[in-house]
Amino acid sequence: MIQNLQLKEATAEIETGLNRWQHPLLLAWGIRDPWLPVGVAQAIARSNPQAELIELEEVGHYPQEDWHEKVSEVLLTFLRRL
Repeated sequence: MIQNLQLKEATAEIETGLNRWQHPLLLAWGIRDPWLPVGVAQAIARSNPQAELIELEEVGHYPQEDWHEKVSEVLLTFLRRL
């Protein structure tokens, strides 16, 4: 199944969509993600003035499952500012 994943194409499509987003955007990214490096999120954050990037230490690809405490904290902080 993973062999069929076209990661480069999928990532480009996601980046295009997020760059068009005209609302506040929170990117909470695990810096230890083995599939999607934090550089992807950094590029999106640089190209979208509405984006805020939070790099989560010690976190991998599924931060909402594995580190829900960290994700909840940054998400609540973000939402309270809106």
